[in-house]
Amino acid sequence: MVGSRLHNLFFIVCVSIIGFLMFFFIKVSFTGYGVYEENLKTWDFSQPADYSFDALLINFSSGVRLQSVTIMTPATGVTTNRTSVTAAYKIDDDNESELVTGKVTALDDLYVNNGKDDLLNVSFGSLLNNGDNLSFYIDPSKAGKIRICLSGSCASPGYGEASFSKSTGWVSIRLSSLPSGSSSFLIDTDSSVKFDYIYSNYTDSYNYSVPGSSYTGSGEIETADFSPSGVSMWNVFNAYGTMNQQTLAYSYSTDSGVSWVSISNGSNMSLPASSGKIRLKAALSSDGTSTPVLSSMSISYSRLLCSEDWRAVYGTCLVNDSRLKTYSDANNCRTSDGLPSDNSTYVQCDYCTPSWAELNRSCLVNDTLFSYFSDTNSCFPFTGLASDNNPPANKSYACDYCTPHIAFFNTSCRADDTLVMYANDSNGCYSFTGIASDNVPGNVTLGCDYCTPSWACSSYSSCSIAGRRACTGAVDVKSCYQLTGLLADSYQGNYSEFDSQCFNEAASFMVAGFDIAPRSAESGKNITVVVKISDMPKVSSAFLEAYGSGRMKALSVQGMAGNSTFRFIIPTSSLNKGIYTMRVNASDYYNNSALFDIDAFAVSGSLSSLMKSAVEGKNLISNDAERKVSTSINFSKSVNGTVFVATYNESTKNETPASKKQLHKYVEIIPDESIRPSILAVTIRINYSDDELSVWNIDASSLAIYYYNESSSVWERQESSVNLTGHYVEAVVAHASLFGVFGDPANAPIASAPNGDGSSGSDGGGADGCQSIQECPGSSGSGPVANETNQSIGSRKGETEKLIPDSQRILAISGNTTARANASGLAGKGAGCDYSMVIDLPSNISMVRENYFIGRFSSSGQCSIDEVEMVLKGPVTDIVSINYSTGSSGFLRLNSKQANANALRGLPVGLIVNSRDIPKRTYTGSLIVRGIVNRSVVSEESLPLSVEIGESRAGSSFEVPPAAWIVAAGCIVSIISLLLLRRIAKRKKKGR
Repeated sequence: MVGSRLHNLFFIVCVSIIGFLMFFFIKVSFTGYGVYEENLKTWDFSQPADYSFDALLINFSSGVRLQSVTIMTPATGVTTNRTSVTAAYKIDDDNESELVTGKVTALDDLYVNNGKDDLLNVSFGSLLNNGDNLSFYIDPSKAGKIRICLSGSCASPGYGEASFSKSTGWVSIRLSSLPSGSSSFLIDTDSSVKFDYIYSNYTDSYNYSVPGSSYTGSGEIETADFSPSGVSMWNVFNAYGTMNQQTLAYSYSTDSGVSWVSISNGSNMSLPASSGKIRLKAALSSDGTSTPVLSSMSISYSRLLCSEDWRAVYGTCLVNDSRLKTYSDANNCRTSDGLPSDNSTYVQCDYCTPSWAELNRSCLVNDTLFSYFSDTNSCFPFTGLASDNNPPANKSYACDYCTPHIAFFNTSCRADDTLVMYANDSNGCYSFTGIASDNVPGNVTLGCDYCTPSWACSSYSSCSIAGRRACTGAVDVKSCYQLTGLLADSYQGNYSEFDSQCFNEAASFMVAGFDIAPRSAESGKNITVVVKISDMPKVSSAFLEAYGSGRMKALSVQGMAGNSTFRFIIPTSSLNKGIYTMRVNASDYYNNSALFDIDAFAVSGSLSSLMKSAVEGKNLISNDAERKVSTSINFSKSVNGTVFVATYNESTKNETPASKKQLHKYVEIIPDESIRPSILAVTIRINYSDDELSVWNIDASSLAIYYYNESSSVWERQESSVNLTGHYVEAVVAHASLFGVFGDPANAPIASAPNGDGSSGSDGGGADGCQSIQECPGSSGSGPVANETNQSIGSRKGETEKLIPDSQRILAISGNTTARANASGLAGKGAGCDYSMVIDLPSNISMVRENYFIGRFSSSGQCSIDEVEMVLKGPVTDIVSINYSTGSSGFLRLNSKQANANALRGLPVGLIVNSRDIPKRTYTGSLIVRGIVNRSVVSEESLPLSVEIGESRAGSSFEVPPAAWIVAAGCIVSIISLLLLRRIAKRKKKGR
C-alpha cells in the first residue's frame, strides 16, 4: 500500500515537471493580464543646449554647478619713507642763530650742542606726524637726554624724549602728542652732545582691494519633456553628484512646467503616467563658500508591452438614422482596462443622404432666371424624416435674355481734326427687351490728325569754334497749315531741336603716342608716363586718370606740358598693389575735350611683371615663362579687345586663407569691360619647384588655386588639380580676377618608429591599463552586463579572434596625415607620418543573446600614437555604450543599455514564447575612432556600425536550459517504468 502511494506521488511530481516545461513551448493566448517592462532614462548634462537654465547662474563644467563670482575685499597698506634735514640752525641763549645744516647732514662733521645753553632748529623735507621717528647719530661728552619741542624750551618729555649714554651710537625718538603735523622741530639736550647725522622716518597709508571668489546663491536647471511611447508608470528617481555641504533640491512636472511637485533623491514615485510626459528640475543653493555639483539624474519607468488599441466598430445604419457602436482591441490584449464608456451605444448616422441638385428654368425677357432643388436620392419617401425633406431655398440669378453684338464705326477724319464714332447692334436686342443695358451707345466725336507736319531746318548758322551750328529757320514739307489753317499745324518751336554738331579744326586733337617707364614698379616708386598729343599747341591741359580693379584706389594726375607732349609722374606710394588702367582727359583752348584710353601699369613687388595681349577671335593664350605662369581664356564669341595679365611675388591684398601657406605666386587678369561678359572659361596653370616647396614649407599634394572675392574680402578655393609629376597646379574658372596658390604646411622629417612596427604596448588586457571592464573609461552606469562584470577583457582575446572572421573585420586606416601632424605641433615626428589604426569589430553586431560584445584595436601605422579616443554617433547611442582600453592597442567593449529579450520580464498566464520568436530591432550609427599624439588628434575615421537588439514584449522569450531536457527525459522514462511495474504486479497478484 505504501509502495503504491510512493509510486503515485512520484507520478504526480513528474507530470508537474513536464507541465512546467510545456509552459515554455506551447503558445497560448492571453487571459487578460498586461506585461510591463522596466526602462531607465538618464540625463547626463553632456549637451547644455538640451536644458533650460540661466547661464549667469549655472555653469556646465564636469557636471552642473553654480557660477563662481569674483569679490574684492578692501584693505589698507602702509609704506615707510625716509626724509632728510633740509635746514638746521643753532640758537644760543642770546637767541642768535647759526646755520649748521652741513654738519648734521654729513657724517664725521660734528655739531656740538652745549646742553641747556643751545637749541637746534631742524627742518625736514616732509611733514611729520605722531608715530614718525627722528634718528640721531651722536658722540656724547656725557650721558643725558634729548627731547623734541616745537618752539622755545620745553619741559620733559616734550613731544618725544630719549636718553643717551657716553657711547657713540644711534638714538631714535618717536613723536607723540603733536597737536598737528609739522616739518620743523627744536632739539633740546640737558648736557653737552656732538650731533653727527640726523634724519627722520615717516609712514604713509594707502587703500587697495584683495580679490577673492564666491558662488552665486542659487540657480536652477530644467530638462525638456520626456515622452516615451507606451509609458504607464513613473517609478524611481535618482540623482548623482556632490553636495559640498551645500543644498540640492528636486521637483518634477507632468504638465510641461505649469506646476511642479517636490521629490527626494532615491524615492519611488509610483506615479501613473496619465499625461505620458515628465520633466525634471534641480535647484542648486550655496552659502557662497562652495557649490553643489550635479553629475546626472535618472528616472525609471514602466511600459505596458501589450497596450490596448480600441478601434470603433459600427453596425448597419438603421432607417431611423442610428447605428450600434462597439469597440474591438486591435492588439487583442484581451483586457478591458481602457474600454471606452460609449461601448454598445447607438450613435447618429445617415441611412439616406439627400443629394440636392439645382435645376434651372429658362431666362426671362427681364434678364432674370429662377432655380429650385430636387433630391436625386429620393430619401424622404423611404425614411419619412423631416431632416431628409429640407431642400435649399429657391434662388434667382441675373441672366442675359439677349446679348447685344455691338460694332463701332468711324467717319473719315475731317479738316478740323475731328471724326464721329457711332455703334450698331446686329442682334437688335433693345427692340425685344426694352432694357437700357441692351441699347447701343450714342455717337462720340473724337480728335484725329487730318495732316501731320514734317518739319525740317531750312537754314543754318556758320559752325562755331565749339563745333556746333544753330538752325535759323524751319519748313513743313507736307504744307499742313495751308490745308487745315489750324494753329497746331504751324511751327511753335525755336529751332534749337535742329541744332547739330559740326567739325571745327580746333577740336581735332588725339593721342598720337605714349611711353610708360617702368611698366611695373614696387609700391613707393614713381612711374613716368609721357603722352604725345596731336594739335599740341591748342591743348590747354591734360589729366591722366588711373583706375584699379576691385577696391583699389583711383588716381588723377595733372600733366606737365612739354614740347608736343604731356608728362605725368604717378606716385605709387598712395596706391594699393594691383593693375591700373589709364586714360588721358585733355582739353583745348576752345573748351573741347576728349578721353583717350591708352594702357596699364602694375604696382607690386620687385619681381612682378605685366603683359598686354590683344584679343582677336575666341581664344587668348598668355605665358610668363619667367614666372612659370600661363593663362588661357576662351570666349563665347569672337571679340576684339585687350587683356592685361600681371604676376606678383606678394599678395596685393592683406588677407590670406586661414591656416594656409602662400607659394608667393599670384596672377591678376583684367580684360576690357567690353569683352568681359563674353568670357567662357579661364584656365590658369602655375608651375612650382621642389626648392620653392622646401623654402615655403608646403605640402605639394595640398596645393590649390584660390580667387580673391572683392565683395566678401575672402580668398575662395577653386576646384584645382595638382600634377605631382609635371610640378604644376591648374584650375579652370569662369571669370577673370586675382588668383593665388596656397597649400597646407608640410611635416618635418620623421625618426624610425618605436618597436619596429609603430605599435605601443602589448595585446594583453593588463598592458593596456584596463584590467577589467570596471576599470575602463565609461564603464560606470553603462547598464547591466550579464555574467561578465568581473571578467578580464584580456581573457577574451582568443575568443574575439574566433568570433570575428577576417571577411567581417573593419579596417579603420586613416592613411597619410602629413597636414594634421604638422598642424598639431608634431614637427618632430617627420613628414609623411602614417598614424593608421586597425579595428577588429564586425560592422553588423547581434546582441539578442548577449548583453555585450568585445572587439580589439591596434596601431598599424609607421608612427605610433599615444592613445585612442572612441565615440559612438547616431541612433545606436540610444541602445549601446562603449568602454575601451587606454593606450595605442587593446580591447573595446560594447554594452547593451537595456536587459535582453531573453530575460523573463513578466509571465502572462498561459503565454509561452520560444527564443526564435523574439522580436528584434536594428539600430544604426557610426563609431568615430581618433588617434591622439601629444593630446592632439592626428587621425580620425568614421566607421559604420549596426547593432541588433532583442526587444521585450508580452510573454518575453525564455531559453530552456539543457539540464531541463535531461530532467524531462528522465521523468518520461520513470513514468513508463512505473506503468510496466504496476502491470507486472497486477499479473502476479492474479496469479496467486
